Amino acid sequence: MKKRSLLSIAIAFSLAMLFSSCDLFDKADDISLTRDLTQTLNVSESNSGTDLSYSKSFIIDATTDPEVDKYKDKINEVEVNKITYKISNFVGTSGTTFSGDLKFAQASASTFTIAATINNLDLSQASSSGTSFDLDFSPTDVSTIAGLLKNDKSVQVQLSGTLSEGPASFSVEVTINATITADAL
Repeated sequence: MKKRSLLSIAIAFSLAMLFSSCDLFDKADDISLTRDLTQTLNVSESNSGTDLSYSKSFIIDATTDPEVDKYKDKINEVEVNKITYKISNFVGTSGTTFSGDLKFAQASASTFTIAATINNLDLSQASSSGTSFDLDFSPTDVSTIAGLLKNDKSVQVQLSGTLSEGPASFSVEVTINATITADAL
């Protein structure tokens, strides 16, 4: 009788372990990729004067990375670690500044609801320093951007604001550092 009850307990324990470990088997074949998803916008303002308005949009497409493209239909999760921008190739009057926003939205959207503000950025100094600047977003906004990358595999970015004077040209490199988890099989 004791042998049967011990056998029943052992079987019940084994079944419990089997069912609880299904999640482990499901995740056993997951692959995790940490990638810099980068796109560069070339700004060229040919007008002379002060307080010149500027606005232009572009797309950051995660599938341009060959490894992400390989697993694009199997993505389970995207975690955005940080979002940065860097200014390069500035040509214009020393002391020219930019104030405005870097905004994010779904690739097909016409309204941008996620924004990070840039105040009085000295373009000449930023370009010559080569510094990457972190963009500050709320956890909700970061989660929304991660969701767009997971579901749409892309996000639209808009640079809009005011140049203190023109003409001026420069490049803005926007990078989303993200960890992408996908089924390997």
